[in-house]
Amino acid sequence: MQNNDQLDLIENFDEAGFVFVPFEVNGKKVLFSTENSNFLEFDWKNEIEFIETDVISKVSSEQLFSDKQVYERRVEHCINYIKESACNKIVLSRKQMVHFKREEVFTVFNKLIFKYPSAFCYLWFHPEIGCWMGASPEKLIKTENNLFETMSLAGTQKFKGSMRVKWQEKEREEQQLVTDYIVDVLGSLVTSVSQPFTSKAGGLLHICSMIRGEMDDMNDLKLLIERLHPTPAVCGLPKDLALDFLHKYEGYDREFYSGFLGELNMGAGKCSAELFVNLRCMQIFPEQVAIYVGGGITSKSSAKKEWEETVAKTMTMRSVLS
Repeated sequence: MQNNDQLDLIENFDEAGFVFVPFEVNGKKVLFSTENSNFLEFDWKNEIEFIETDVISKVSSEQLFSDKQVYERRVEHCINYIKESACNKIVLSRKQMVHFKREEVFTVFNKLIFKYPSAFCYLWFHPEIGCWMGASPEKLIKTENNLFETMSLAGTQKFKGSMRVKWQEKEREEQQLVTDYIVDVLGSLVTSVSQPFTSKAGGLLHICSMIRGEMDDMNDLKLLIERLHPTPAVCGLPKDLALDFLHKYEGYDREFYSGFLGELNMGAGKCSAELFVNLRCMQIFPEQVAIYVGGGITSKSSAKKEWEETVAKTMTMRSVLS
């Protein structure tokens, strides 16, 4: 929690602190420095009472129906745009408003850690920006000295008790597009790319590939981040065409959703960063929260299925809002 209203910003990624960067590349890149922040510590209970509740009731049926109509229309528009243009993929997102009492925020955060132990769970507050919470399964980049690691994550289906699942052609193609893009923009810095594998994040499964490399210079971190963000997993391909469509037709400001966050130069070594894409997140207001979700749209997408995928993704956050 920032302990004053000073807004410190990232310039060259040689600063030290906790960073929070919006989706828009020209947006304000916020830095929480250790000198200006309070850190709340608590004994985490790895065994807590966790009762799944009917969180669907926190959203009116009329609102859900309206959201569904709007999103499916935008998906159809997106599919037509892809078929008629040189665009291969667009990640279309939406936000869902849910009733919530802000005083429950620490209880919810404890549940988030309990339910998603393998995700990067965070909670932060800045007087000038507000309060955000999330559990991201996707690493943007991890560096130590001159070595780095990133991932290509795409495709979504519900976990039903087994990691041995069948992925559809559309999902495999979508994930390969992300992998190819990352390898292309990072070029000769890449040293290895793993075979795609199924990765579990809470109650969802994704296709993932790990991409590793070596920086020529310690100052390459800023260059790496600029090449990676926003990735095709949150934007689309080609990036310029996808961004143009989103700016015109997505219909709202993503703010920090699908940006990135994490620790910058807070560890050992000259260049250390562990940054995550801000997925599965919510923005907290006094009486409600905004839950942000999205999905990759291609020419083979179905508007109905894309809506259902976003509903499944909202449950990552909604399931802890009891």
